[in-house]
Amino acid sequence: MSETKERKNPDYTASAKDLSSPEPTIKAYENWWASKTALEKAELEIEAKIPSELITARDNAQTAVQEAFNILKELVTDLGGFQNLETGEYALQQRKISRSYAVEPFKIHCGEYTPQVLIEAIDGKALESLIKAGKLKEDALKERGIIIEKETFAYIIK
Repeated sequence: MSETKERKNPDYTASAKDLSSPEPTIKAYENWWASKTALEKAELEIEAKIPSELITARDNAQTAVQEAFNILKELVTDLGGFQNLETGEYALQQRKISRSYAVEPFKIHCGEYTPQVLIEAIDGKALESLIKAGKLKEDALKERGIIIEKETFAYIIK
């Protein structure tokens, strides 16, 4: 008999910007959750009232659309695409180019400009390994301006 482990909810205490739990935020969360639950219930009720032949027709149409799209993509890849500027119809692969630059050939061929374009950088993974091994102290590196943290935020609402 296999045991199933109970999954714990994630704890965002260490990474949350502000967990002061103000009453207006809690009330707004409860309102959002109730609205979301009501929408899901309504969608289930609507789905239950749709005749099965319409559900089958919808599912078949969705499958046909996906199959046609896959064929179209394959043909664009193999044979080429098209665009019609008048009607705004497009079936093409768009090319995007990103550049990277090789240091050694630059030094060889454009050496006189090396001081202007080459930069020194710290290997972050190697530095984190030294911190983890206890060879360097993270707090000291932050105090000395070696580690600079920039915060970005994402909403977690579920």
